Amino acid sequence: DASAQELALQNGEINYFKTMDETTIETYKNDDNYNVFVSPEGRINYLGLNKNSDITSDIKVREAIIKALDIEKIVEGAYGSENIATACSGGVVCAGGMYYNSKLPNFKQDLDGAKKLVEETGLSDKTIRLRYNTARPGMENVALMIQQQCKEAGITVELTGLDSNALFADTLLNESSDWELFLNGYSSSGYPQYLKAMYATKGYYNPNMYVTDKVDQLWLDADSLPTAEERQQAYDDLFVELQNTYSFVPISSTNNVIVTQNDYFGFENGSNALGDFMKIYKTK
Repeated sequence: DASAQELALQNGEINYFKTMDETTIETYKNDDNYNVFVSPEGRINYLGLNKNSDITSDIKVREAIIKALDIEKIVEGAYGSENIATACSGGVVCAGGMYYNSKLPNFKQDLDGAKKLVEETGLSDKTIRLRYNTARPGMENVALMIQQQCKEAGITVELTGLDSNALFADTLLNESSDWELFLNGYSSSGYPQYLKAMYATKGYYNPNMYVTDKVDQLWLDADSLPTAEERQQAYDDLFVELQNTYSFVPISSTNNVIVTQNDYFGFENGSNALGDFMKIYKTK
């Protein structure tokens, strides 16, 4: 566990360990015997809304849920520090990914608007079921923050944690209707076309999020337009169109945080956290 790894580092039995605990990070940042490397993980953690549920098949219900959410406060409350995670902006890819645009705004909380839609749709008489991936650090805390913020809008949310295998089998890869929301994450630092698997009508990982024909066409445009500027605009338009469906919310981009003994380097760009050990080097 984390405590055993920390003790092993201090005893010189291992040379580094990963952490997502802010107190641990600050402790080692203030100790000259250790280095702390913080770098983007290249992932987006997101909230998906299920079109197959009788409740969230209604776009006004999806809109009410999303308007209840303050993304920045969710990330701050769930992770506690920008060392660990930052709130998302810029579409379906994370900062540093191809065609990322930091000027694209994420959803903004509109609590009054959420309450009006809750009343209009009768949502206060229903229970929203949220499933989340217990294998991802911080995701239970994100679920709890969503539950709390929805409660303020008059929306009741019931939480269920599932391991990755169960989440994919029971939620992401079938058209089940016995849940409304899910939390998961994906790698988003490469070429964005592979994300069609999640955000296109016939995407392998998308049997449950609503997507329009316009989104499908924008995927094609973004892959075929001749200039980078035109492709960027297509990806920007695609994200705006996805927002209009109220089917997914990018929540957080997480970091790799690695603590090493002070004579170890090579973790600066985070690649070694993914197994590129050839770049690690010792200076003494």
